[in-house]
Amino acid sequence: MPRIRIDYAFANNPLNQRLKVCKIITTNWEGDTLTQIIEVQNFKAFDSSSYVGKYLTAYYDRSSNNITNLTVTENLWFNDDPLRAYNYGEGCKIDFKVYWYDECDMWIDYVRVENKPARDLLTEPNDLFVKQLRFEVKSLALASYNENSIYNPYNFYIEEFEFNHLPSIAAVSDSILRWTGGKIRLLANYNYDLVSASIRRYDDFVFDANDVKYYLVDYAKIRGVFTNSYCFGGFSMSSPYHSYLPPALNADYSPAGGILGHKAVSMKAYEDTLQTVIDATQPGSLSFRYILRLSNEVASAAGIP
Repeated sequence: MPRIRIDYAFANNPLNQRLKVCKIITTNWEGDTLTQIIEVQNFKAFDSSSYVGKYLTAYYDRSSNNITNLTVTENLWFNDDPLRAYNYGEGCKIDFKVYWYDECDMWIDYVRVENKPARDLLTEPNDLFVKQLRFEVKSLALASYNENSIYNPYNFYIEEFEFNHLPSIAAVSDSILRWTGGKIRLLANYNYDLVSASIRRYDDFVFDANDVKYYLVDYAKIRGVFTNSYCFGGFSMSSPYHSYLPPALNADYSPAGGILGHKAVSMKAYEDTLQTVIDATQPGSLSFRYILRLSNEVASAAGIP
């Protein structure tokens, strides 16, 4: 979804309607592409309409140039294998390119990829969707709020999320604050690894306290951040995140049986491995001391719990 505007005088000139503004090429994991050309006429609903120069995120179908390839209708078109969702290696060809034709002036603000729920919330608000959200906030939570009671609804809470969820989280958080006058807020569980995982080459990118404050508190308006550290990873031995169990338990890794740790060869080996994870200071959800330090820095910088 590109957010673009063009010169309004140029757009309203009948002689310019078939001139090309830009071309958007969307590429999936395998390298298959969808191409959409946006012409001047796509900024107006009809020949007789007037374009006022505002940014658009949705463009008008015209008989000589329909807007068909800015929407992907096949659910798994981008990636049909969920096991490789965070594997941004050489095999991943997902990309979004915008080509300017230089036939008219064009200003582009951003390109945003939305699924249907996000579009219903952000770009083309769905009345039923917004009404349900307002009902849960005002009729269920706020209606039960009593400043003199200790049994008030405390806050709304969302579990672990990815970086790409933040625009929707910001919209929901802003609505909660507006509809409740700031009495009820949105809290979130911040999993360091999961938030980073949707960023390409995330291993090279470190979220410090200022980044967390900016994206979660300043941008998404989250008023309380829960953090977590997983000292037990629950993965197979082939993963660097595997964990050990005390040998006295006499249990070994068996996901089907609900056992997600590996039997340590000795109690000392178990304790040494666990202590290494607890003492770890490198960025990551498995680094207990790092997460504690990051949490303290975010709380201090943002003035929130």
